[in-house]
Amino acid sequence: MTQPDSFYGLQPRWLGLDRFYKIYVTPRLLSGARVAGQAYDAQAVEAMGRAGYPPTGAIQKRAEREIMYSSVDPTSSAFLTLDKHNFQLHASEVASIAFSARKSWWTGGLPNKGVLTILKNDGTTSRFILVGEQDVSRIQRLLKVANFSVHAD
Repeated sequence: MTQPDSFYGLQPRWLGLDRFYKIYVTPRLLSGARVAGQAYDAQAVEAMGRAGYPPTGAIQKRAEREIMYSSVDPTSSAFLTLDKHNFQLHASEVASIAFSARKSWWTGGLPNKGVLTILKNDGTTSRFILVGEQDVSRIQRLLKVANFSVHAD
């Protein structure tokens, strides 16, 4: 199955563990697949180990989840049943999407390209740190083509 374009975002959480999403971009819909937690890549696992919290099997679990999602249509209702933290946001539910190029320190100094904040029509927001070396211009183009209102902070 051919998957739509996507990017990765770490959702920081004050009162719980962070969630790492693969966010699929399709016309007028964002679909977030939770593929990992705080231990989302080798650098994060190493940093957590140095801090005394070595996660076991995190990289393997992420790989397995990525494989699982590769055979599912992220626009389907079945997608939402695979993990209670998965989400689908229609463009009609989103007031705007803002990009801040300022690096986030939430990741403890691990590489990131800034923060994407989704303001929903109900007044709530969802924040995603663009971890690693992602192409922010590409992500902005994807979202604009998919009919989301995007601006830089």
